Amino acid sequence: MEEELKSILQKMASSLVEDVEEDPCCPMGKSATGVVEAPSPLYLRRALSSCRVVVVTFYTPLCPYCKLLEPVFHRVAEEYSGRVIFLRVNAFEQPILAQQLMVFTVPLTIVFVNGRPRTRIPGLIDEERLASIIDRYLRIAGCAS
Repeated sequence: MEEELKSILQKMASSLVEDVEEDPCCPMGKSATGVVEAPSPLYLRRALSSCRVVVVTFYTPLCPYCKLLEPVFHRVAEEYSGRVIFLRVNAFEQPILAQQLMVFTVPLTIVFVNGRPRTRIPGLIDEERLASIIDRYLRIAGCAS
């Protein structure tokens, strides 16, 4: 009886592992769906080393344009869930990181490819334009599906 139970459990475990197969372009993407608030520069570093394409928006809580960009950013993040990581960084809470990345205005969206900043988008951007930029960088990174 124990052998039969053991066999059933092994089959169940192996089917679970097959279902959770990681995307080679963004292994971290399965655990970080939607938009993730980057709690520290270390989290950003981990995302940059884990995923080929990372989209980061810098904001401040009182910025009206940041508030307008937020739903756009969330909708695009849902569209690319699992393939791209979308991070938000509060420039007030992480001023050193903002300074290192030369964030002089908010909102500022930076698209990283293979750990390096490839484009900077100051201000507002619509969903279609942001999606087309991400598609372009997914192709460059070899991750287009």
